[in-house]
Amino acid sequence: MLTFRIIEKNIALIKEVIRNFQIDARQLVEKLALLHGLEIEKKFPMNTFMPIRNNGQHGVLDKKWLYFFHGYECRFKNIENGHTVEVIMKFEDEYGAIDPYFLGKYMKTNPKYVDFEIPDEFNYGLKIIRFLKKREMLLNIENQAQVIIGFEGDKPLYESFDFKGIKLK
Repeated sequence: MLTFRIIEKNIALIKEVIRNFQIDARQLVEKLALLHGLEIEKKFPMNTFMPIRNNGQHGVLDKKWLYFFHGYECRFKNIENGHTVEVIMKFEDEYGAIDPYFLGKYMKTNPKYVDFEIPDEFNYGLKIIRFLKKREMLLNIENQAQVIIGFEGDKPLYESFDFKGIKLK
């Protein structure tokens, strides 16, 4: 069972996991944009990929990775080992936003962290996030963005939204 004591004992490793998540997320998103010849919209990255998402939510990134768009997120899954990187794409040029389930899933499926026993990704990630919040190790992030909600012919239709999230300090 995961406790605050266990988290505290492993805090350096957990911070490393989150930083590696940020690196992996950025590299995968940039690789996907490059594959499709797209320049990533800094203010709201998901807008960049809406045409792809609307023409089929999933595809092959390369020999190792598949991708699947859902909501304002993109799941990247390694074909060889099942490693999963769920990227939240709602914040300005920021791929380090964390979510309890996505964090737990990243740790559970990452071959680098096989020593962690994670029976429930959401609750595991939630405990880590609660610990980090209690220790004031997280930053609140916000974004107010014009989001593509559809297309009229080739012309995108936008609506304003506010988004809130968290990331490691």
